[in-house]
Amino acid sequence: MDSSTKWNNLPKAPSLKNLTERGFGILNETQHAAVQDLTKAHIESFDQALTDGLSRVVQAIPPLEFTFRNDRISLAFVEATLYSPVVAKGNICREMKVFPAECRGRRCTYKGKLVADVSWSINGIPKGIIKQSMGQVPIMVKSKLCNLHGLSPKKLVEHHEESEEMGGYFIVNGNEKVIRMLIMPRRNYPIAMSRPKWKSRGQGYTQYGISMRCVKEEHTAVNMNLHYLENGTVMLNFIYQKELFFLPLGFALKALVDFTDFQIYQELIKSREDNSFYKSCASEMLRMVMEEGCTTRSKVLNYLGERFRVKMNLPEWYTNDQCANYLLDECICIHLKSGMEKFYLLCLMTRKLFTFAKQECMEENPDSIMCQEVLTPGQLYLMFMKERMSAWLLSVKLSFEKRGSRLSAVWTAENVIKIFNMGTDLTKPFEYLLATGNLSSKTGVTPVDGTPGKAYADCYPVLLDGAVVGWVEAELAPVVVDSLRMFKVLKEKKIPPWTEIVLVPKTGKASMYPGVFLFTTPCRMVRPVRNLALGKQELIGTFEQLYINVGIMEDEIEPGVTTHQELFPHSMLSVVASFIPYSDHNQSPRNMYQCQMGKQTMGFPLHSFLDRSDNKLYRLQTPQSPMVRPYMYDHYNLDNYPSGTNAIVAVISYTGYDMEDAMIVNKSSWERGFAHGSIYKTELVDLAEKVRGEDSVVFGVKPGDPKVNDKLDADGLPFIGSTLQYGDPFYGYINLNTGQTFVNFYKSQEACVVDNIKVCSNDTGTGRLKRICITMRVPRNPTIGDKFASRHGQKGILSRLWPAEDMPFTESGMAPDILFNPHGFPSRMTIGMLIESMAGKSGALHGLSHDATPFTFSEESSALEYFGEMLRAGGYNYYGTERLYSGVSGLELEADIFIGVVYYQRLRHMVSDKFQVRTTGARDKVTNQPVGGRNIQGGIRFGEMERDALLAHGSSFLLHDRLFNCSDRSVAQVCVDCGSLLSPLLEKPPPYWSSMRNRKTVCTLCGKSDSIDSVSVPYVFRYFVAELAAMNIKVKLDIK
Repeated sequence: MDSSTKWNNLPKAPSLKNLTERGFGILNETQHAAVQDLTKAHIESFDQALTDGLSRVVQAIPPLEFTFRNDRISLAFVEATLYSPVVAKGNICREMKVFPAECRGRRCTYKGKLVADVSWSINGIPKGIIKQSMGQVPIMVKSKLCNLHGLSPKKLVEHHEESEEMGGYFIVNGNEKVIRMLIMPRRNYPIAMSRPKWKSRGQGYTQYGISMRCVKEEHTAVNMNLHYLENGTVMLNFIYQKELFFLPLGFALKALVDFTDFQIYQELIKSREDNSFYKSCASEMLRMVMEEGCTTRSKVLNYLGERFRVKMNLPEWYTNDQCANYLLDECICIHLKSGMEKFYLLCLMTRKLFTFAKQECMEENPDSIMCQEVLTPGQLYLMFMKERMSAWLLSVKLSFEKRGSRLSAVWTAENVIKIFNMGTDLTKPFEYLLATGNLSSKTGVTPVDGTPGKAYADCYPVLLDGAVVGWVEAELAPVVVDSLRMFKVLKEKKIPPWTEIVLVPKTGKASMYPGVFLFTTPCRMVRPVRNLALGKQELIGTFEQLYINVGIMEDEIEPGVTTHQELFPHSMLSVVASFIPYSDHNQSPRNMYQCQMGKQTMGFPLHSFLDRSDNKLYRLQTPQSPMVRPYMYDHYNLDNYPSGTNAIVAVISYTGYDMEDAMIVNKSSWERGFAHGSIYKTELVDLAEKVRGEDSVVFGVKPGDPKVNDKLDADGLPFIGSTLQYGDPFYGYINLNTGQTFVNFYKSQEACVVDNIKVCSNDTGTGRLKRICITMRVPRNPTIGDKFASRHGQKGILSRLWPAEDMPFTESGMAPDILFNPHGFPSRMTIGMLIESMAGKSGALHGLSHDATPFTFSEESSALEYFGEMLRAGGYNYYGTERLYSGVSGLELEADIFIGVVYYQRLRHMVSDKFQVRTTGARDKVTNQPVGGRNIQGGIRFGEMERDALLAHGSSFLLHDRLFNCSDRSVAQVCVDCGSLLSPLLEKPPPYWSSMRNRKTVCTLCGKSDSIDSVSVPYVFRYFVAELAAMNIKVKLDIK
């Protein structure tokens, strides 16, 4: 879908037609474009990573060279290929492809095979290429390698997917995992930063520095800093294999190019020719290099190689020059290819650093969106893959050293393949990364030509993706930038539409460092606006929007000043924020709350409930389409996955049960199924794990087993649709060799219904009928303490189910579903909810669905007038209020009550999942104190602050009870004479023929038994004394 037409065909207003159209449920030919667009960035970045990205990364992995039995061996990757997910080898099946639904159902990983071509050579003689499997890596759903790629909704449903499946995630062990987009510093742009902690980096360091994140085409990134020192020189620091290195700038400049010192000096002071301070600093930096005896480029390279080769793990036959060149290639301005380009960029960064250190330009904020870009999932995936493949090469080297001696002396391909197969594959590391989210990682136009007609001081430097491409004169710069922008919008002269064109002007005072910056790299954030001069859409970036005047409404546009206009006023809102009705009438934090709570609704998450085996799914039984909604709701077709119900809400303080955000619900509405929902829970039973090594264990029960009580079928599984109570038999398995049966019982306190049972096998296809997924449905009617929220961040809990006969009612006899406390409005200022209530009421009267898009109403045409008139036309009060009668006395209430229709969401925080009770129960093995945690029936910690509260009340017995009796009280034997807790021990038991039966406690230090006394101490104290004794510290108790 072309980005320029994407926002042109939005629905003009919401409608309820889609609920009444004929042919409901018949699938479309194509998927809904707007929904697919949401995950496009993830899928495209992954596709790019696996097509040209993968081959680039593989070729960027440096070859591994080492000596083995006096031979120089070199291993290098030539190419790598990823395959679509298929069934493991050795299986017999009709369909070789594996689909995501099966991986979700079987709780396995959706992965494809990675095959690399490894070339190996001995003493520089190539010996051929070996195709080596590197293991299986996860594949993103709906990407080019996914088996669902390009399928129509009908085909998707045949493969047990959603018809609107959008993809963009991975499936690891049956769980859907997303690699989130991270914010990174903008690539290849020098950022001026001031960090006080940099002063501690060494003698003479200041807080001023220029930081730059250099990124190669294949997304390898290295951070590089220039530090300004107090004596006016500059230090370059870079990171190599997680270690920080420093290098005086002069060495780096001289090592990069074969210039004379005077040429380097001229480049350093460009546009600063008249400033004697800069001149002296520049010559000082070059003098430092001279003093080390490095007069020529080759001497500098030799000097650097000698110093750095210790840390570089390069083969010993490399010369110092080769080591130094490797260092410059891998660590300094890695996004540029030639030494000349690197030299010019370092000079520009040095000039910027001096300008910044003298406070002639402003510091840039690395947390500002202007200096940021996005780390896309594809990039992270590739970065990790590159690292693991390098690690594989090292593991092969190790197995050469370990096992190579056993192999016969001849170098044959078979022997090498044997050793290759010992390398560590990539399956486990990738699954670990995606399952836990822990990244265990080690890394981190025209050539410059011709001089401008004016002095450099009157020119702007031009940078294209972090390379200095030349200079442009100050008068010409705006013209150049405007014509570039025109080419970009009209897609002429090969300038791509995603180019970012920034002219940072000279202002005459300390502002941002001036220059013309052009960016064409991926991963930058861009957004569409309308270019007024050309009347077309243009993508602008986060940096250039600082220097662009963007108007919003038509009447704001000033000719000659405003150059661009927003596509629509609400284009700044995110997807979730654009579902809030009348969000422009709410206080902004309330809109933020709703964005958070919209993701926690108990809605209708998917249509294929039977095919899923998620750990937990929440489902609202009778969701409704909102009467009042923004048109983006229809643009994203959200009626397919609704998230709440329309409720009649009266704003009244009734009974006092609705204090502090509580709300009263009509009991009759509740009995009719208001906001009824259920939770789907799935349990996976794997017999291979339950009984290791036993092959003859299968699901089943003995006929007439009294434990089973006819609650399980012949396969040992519960009947579908049966209700399970606590303690009912859950499933049974039987050992065919011994005939022994085992029955597992249902352990949860909540009753549930067996929804469906899936019989699966394992990845290799060997464990037939050994794995089973049991999905249970827990019905959850709203109870007191469940959380509800309107769409305006007004969350509250259900505090009472009030009988309908005692609820207030209107003149027509209608009783509201929810009573909302009026104290929720004044301090929160959610006026949008009041407007929604009036709009919902008028919509219900006239049979309309109202457009609640923000910024449609204004001071001139107010929402109150519009809906007031509609209510008046329907025969109701203009202000949305009605006279109510008390349900208890039948008398008319004195005040007019505001009543209307509001869309309410039920949130997934339910009191049944939160309450925690314990009398006695499990204790910790070491300390003997109650364990914590709701799942294991643990206690609730009575912490230090709670202790302070009881101390303040002076309730000492209660305190003693909580912290001692109910925790870890224990009776210990202590010797009164020597005060030891450890020495009193029981005597040996008397021999069996003796008439003595009682054993005395004797102090092993004093040898007496009459000095022993019993005291009550916390068990932890005894443990503590024993720990101290182990450290040779004696504790004496003074017993009175």
